[in-house]
Amino acid sequence: MDELGEYAAGSSGLDQIKAGEWPLVLHWLHQSRRTALESSQWAFSRAIGSCKLSAWRQSVMMLCTLQADMLTPDTVTYGAGINVFGGATQWQHALYSLLEMERQPRVADLIAYNQAISACRRVSRWQLCLHILSSIRDCMLKPDVISYSTVISACERASEWQQSLQLLNRMRDTLVKANVITYNAAISTCGKASQWECALSMLRDIIAEGVQVDAISFGSAISACEKAGQWQAALLLLGQLDEDGLRSDLIVVNAAISACEKGARWQLALFLLNQVDSRELEPDVITYSATISACEKSDQWQQALGLLAVIDARSLQVNVITYSALIIACDKAGEWQHALLLLGELFSRSLQADLIIYNSAISACAQAAQTRAALMLLEELLAIQLQPALITYNSAISACDAAEWPRVLKLLEELPQRKLQPDVITFSAAISACGVAQWPLALSFLQELHLRRIQADLIAWNSSISACAVEWQQALKLLQDMVEQRHDLDVISFSAAINACTETTHWQHALYLLQRARGQLHDVISYNATITACDKASQWRSALQLLTDIQTAGDHAGPGTGSLRGRA
Repeated sequence: MDELGEYAAGSSGLDQIKAGEWPLVLHWLHQSRRTALESSQWAFSRAIGSCKLSAWRQSVMMLCTLQADMLTPDTVTYGAGINVFGGATQWQHALYSLLEMERQPRVADLIAYNQAISACRRVSRWQLCLHILSSIRDCMLKPDVISYSTVISACERASEWQQSLQLLNRMRDTLVKANVITYNAAISTCGKASQWECALSMLRDIIAEGVQVDAISFGSAISACEKAGQWQAALLLLGQLDEDGLRSDLIVVNAAISACEKGARWQLALFLLNQVDSRELEPDVITYSATISACEKSDQWQQALGLLAVIDARSLQVNVITYSALIIACDKAGEWQHALLLLGELFSRSLQADLIIYNSAISACAQAAQTRAALMLLEELLAIQLQPALITYNSAISACDAAEWPRVLKLLEELPQRKLQPDVITFSAAISACGVAQWPLALSFLQELHLRRIQADLIAWNSSISACAVEWQQALKLLQDMVEQRHDLDVISFSAAINACTETTHWQHALYLLQRARGQLHDVISYNATITACDKASQWRSALQLLTDIQTAGDHAGPGTGSLRGRA
């Protein structure tokens, strides 16, 4: 008799088979049925329980074989099957087995129900978990702490924090004592739902109840504060965790750094980063990326670039998120050259830039009036089949100068093709790109805003007035339109209109506008433009009076007033 045949000699042979050796178990069942040895529920339960997760189909086959042998599965059999199905994420089979179990009299078992809840939790079916919990009570069984903890964990994955609180209250009502695992899941649920105050309140309550909290308890609460940007609370919790002698892991520290990042507290983020080594932890790319992002939000681009050097020194693998934060930091600082260098580094590391990175790089180029670089980046992202957003086109249009107005028109034509609708930023950028030479086009863009019923902003109005530098009447009309439409005028509004009058030697209008602006604004550029207008019209007395006004107001005349002082 071969080895497998010996296993089939009787039920004692089944005992010799190690857990997980399901092929041997299947052979034993086959041999026992072929040799007319008596099969039993125990044998099938043992066989099903031996199946690995990858062999869940064999569990189904064995359950069918058991019923074909006119045997009724018992609690152990159903429990073994549900356990295998749940571990293999075959929640439908687990529920079917549970329903079959409920049909059998006096077979219902709490362990099997808990295993079914766990199967549904693994696939984030929190509603089914609640339904099974109700079924436990219907079968006159009492859910235990495992039942409730597993359902709360399922709710945590779905951010159903209110359900978690209701379940905790039900546990108190039914005198089921929650443990730290239950509370940790509930705190985490509140955190994922951005209910940080609820998470902190729960942590305080369980400490007051004498529950022995652990690092996971504090970590879940810190994570809740991180998601809400509550950096003060996150740091207090981290401090309390240290005071209680609990060892924090890197996930907890990363969450605290991320909380500081959301609060733009870059110094605190750096402080926590420097503490990582003293906590006997190894910082990872998430640690550095969160700190870099904190520097980015606080406009500390040089600090952010310094951290990239540290990442390389530690031989950590940077990711797209790291480069995204770095390029955004350079964008905010107008460091377009650094932004492009970082983009090149990203490609050299075989990383794929996303739309956010391209948008930031284009924006950095636009701020520095690097038209060619911005437009090349736009062409590049289109070539790799990224779908540009409206902000992409707005930045590209902003990068265009007066000589690029045909390209502006082309970019505007592309918007409807990509199902994008221009907004006030789009038209404001287009107006700015027109310049003096294309003032009729600038006014047509302003008119388009009105036709689309988009409220023109101050930038659009001021850019339109600036475009009319050689058309003083148009400039004054736009200024009057702003007043009639109750738009707030600023120093740029008046300066642009005064400049238009200066270009055409309409010094009286320039003086009038300066008088209008004087009650609200005192700007040396406006004074200088008006003085220049008077100078061109040989109105030296008016020019001298303006110089006196500047000195009286305590302002400093610009370099353009020097020649007038000499003439006086």
